[in-house]
Amino acid sequence: LIKLNKENRIIKFLDLLEDYTSDEEVIPLVNIQNIVSTLMDIGDSFPEDENKNIYEFDTSMKILRIFYQLSRRYEDHNSRFNLFKIAIENSNNSIYTIVHEVGVQDQQHGKFTDEKELPLERVTVKPDQLIELQKLASQKIEEWAKKPELVIHNHLGAILYRWKEWRGIEVVKKYVEEIISTDDGLINFVRAFLGRSVSYGMNDYTGKVNWKINLKDVEEFEIGRAHV
Repeated sequence: LIKLNKENRIIKFLDLLEDYTSDEEVIPLVNIQNIVSTLMDIGDSFPEDENKNIYEFDTSMKILRIFYQLSRRYEDHNSRFNLFKIAIENSNNSIYTIVHEVGVQDQQHGKFTDEKELPLERVTVKPDQLIELQKLASQKIEEWAKKPELVIHNHLGAILYRWKEWRGIEVVKKYVEEIISTDDGLINFVRAFLGRSVSYGMNDYTGKVNWKINLKDVEEFEIGRAHV
């Protein structure tokens, strides 16, 4: 997978892999743990597909679709919980892939969204198991918070937001105050909330890129507008 990534073929591979997630002959049940653990570990290094259209999934969502389809090959919640537990515990090179997966499982249980909680038979793990995955994800974020890679992560804003939901504002606020104490850290923090959108005119073949910072998102971490 690392070789495919270097050769700019990983996006195509993910698209093809999704076609075979339910095929027992191509992907035996015994191999699912290795696939999920590997994607969980290096998923953050995969690029976004610059050629995708508005109807296609981005790279991180393609990975999560593969996770979901493979995990549903297990018929019981316990097996699915252990699948993700082991994958998260063994992941050292990615953090957003972990956070994104657990965040989507949050949504299955109706957390942090306006959508209704799914019936138990349709959720990936049970409520008590979800809490355990949240704890594991939080521990991984805290490990990353000790490294310089987190503050420059392309998905820093989403990571901080989930961390706040799982561990509380005080823990995250302390980290944010540390990183914004330097000019570079402040710039990286603000950049994490820089939103990109593309608009098209009636006769446009290419879109116009627009950038905007939502200060309300910044204020979620109680640093106030004066800092930015």
